[in-house]
Amino acid sequence: MEYVIKIFLTIFFGAIIFFVPRFVERKTLAYLLASFVFVVYFVLLSLIAEANIIYVLLLLSLFAFLLYVIFSSYIKVFDELDRAIDFLERRIKEYESIVSLNISSQDFPGRSRKIYNFFSLLFSRLQDEVDRIKTMNNFLIYLTNFARYSLSESDKKRFLVEVGNFLEYVFPSKSVSVVMMEGDQPEILKGKEVIEPFISQIVYGKFEDSANKYISFPLSKNGKYYGFIVIFGNSSEIERNFIFIVSKFVESVLRRIEKEEEIELKAVTDPLTGIYNRRYFMSRLEQNFAKFKRTGKSYAVVIFDIDKFKKINDALGHVVGDEILKTFASVIKNNIRKYDIAARFGGDEFILLLDEIDKDNAINVVKRISTRFSLSEEIKTLVEDGSYVSWGFAMVDEAPSSYEEIIKLADKRLLKAKELGGGRGVWE
Repeated sequence: MEYVIKIFLTIFFGAIIFFVPRFVERKTLAYLLASFVFVVYFVLLSLIAEANIIYVLLLLSLFAFLLYVIFSSYIKVFDELDRAIDFLERRIKEYESIVSLNISSQDFPGRSRKIYNFFSLLFSRLQDEVDRIKTMNNFLIYLTNFARYSLSESDKKRFLVEVGNFLEYVFPSKSVSVVMMEGDQPEILKGKEVIEPFISQIVYGKFEDSANKYISFPLSKNGKYYGFIVIFGNSSEIERNFIFIVSKFVESVLRRIEKEEEIELKAVTDPLTGIYNRRYFMSRLEQNFAKFKRTGKSYAVVIFDIDKFKKINDALGHVVGDEILKTFASVIKNNIRKYDIAARFGGDEFILLLDEIDKDNAINVVKRISTRFSLSEEIKTLVEDGSYVSWGFAMVDEAPSSYEEIIKLADKRLLKAKELGGGRGVWE
C-alpha cells in the first residue's frame, strides 16, 4: 500500500509541476508555485512511513485546498490588473480619436461640452507626457554612444557637428544649427540655410530673438567663444535647461581637445621661434616624398643660414641673437602658405618646404623672404650694420632617390652661397 501511495503522489505532483508553467502566463508565479509543490511532495513522502493512509489523505486534501486558495487569489489579482490596463488603453484610444476628429467644443451642448473639454485637456497632457518620455528615451539611447565618442574625439569641428546631430536626434521637431569660431570669423558647420540670416547678430551677442524664435547657447571659456549651438522653434523651460547642460558638457570637451592640441603643438614646435622643430619637419618631408612618388606633385626645400650670426651673438648678446632668430621665423611665417612647412633646423639654420610649387615661383618666394628680413625695421633696430641670410635651394625632382638626398643637395648649395660671400642664394 505504501508503494501505491508513493506512486500516486509522484504522478499527482509531477502533473502539477509540469502543467503549472503552461497554464500560468506569469512565469515568476508559475515557477514559485511549482517549487512549492515540489517541497510539499517531499514532505509528504517523508511522512508516509510513519503515518496511516487517512492522515496522508487529510494532508493531501489540505494542500490541495491551500493551493486552490493561493492560486485563485493570484489569478484574480492579475486578471483585475489586466482588465484595468485594457480599460485605460481603450479610453486613451477613444480620447485620441476624439481629438483627431478636430471637432469644436461648440458642437457639444451643455454637459457634453464640458466632458469634451475635459477629455481634450486630459489627452493633451497625456500626449505631452508621451513626448517627454520619447525625448528622454532618445536622449538616453544616444547619450551612451555620444559620451563615449566625446572622450576620444580630437577634432573640434567634427565633434561640434556630432553635437548638432545629437540634439536633432533628441529633439526631432527642432531645427539645430552649429557655429564654430575661427578667431573672429564664424564658420557654420550645420544648418547653414536656417542660421545664415541671423549669424551676425548671434556672433555679436544677441543670443535670443523671440520674433524669429531662436535661442543661442554660446560655447566659451574666459570670454573666448568656441562657437554657438542655436535652436530654432519654441522651446520649453525644460528643453532650454537640458540644452544648457549639454552646452556646458560640450565646453568641457572642447577645453580638453584644446589642451591636447597645446600639448601636441609643444611636442612639434621650437620653443624660441614658435615654428616647427626639426623632428616634425623631417616627418612631413618624408610624407611629401611619398606623395611625390605616388602623384608626381613637385615641391621645393630651402635651407637658410643667418650670416655672421655667431659674431653678432657674441658682440651684442644672446638677447639680441634670440630676437634676430624670432624675427626671421616671423618673416617666414608671414610669407608662406598655410600648407607650407617652416622649421628651425638647428642653431641659426632654418628649413622650408614649399609644397606643390614650380621652381620659378618657389625661388621668388625665397627671395622675398630674404629681402624682407634684411629690410625689416626690427633688424635695423637690433643690428646697426644689418643682418642677411644665405640659402640653398633644391627641387625634389633634382634628388628623386630619397627625401634625405634633397636636404643634402640644398645644404651643399647653402655652403656654396656662404663661400660666395653670403647674403645670396644658390639654386643651380
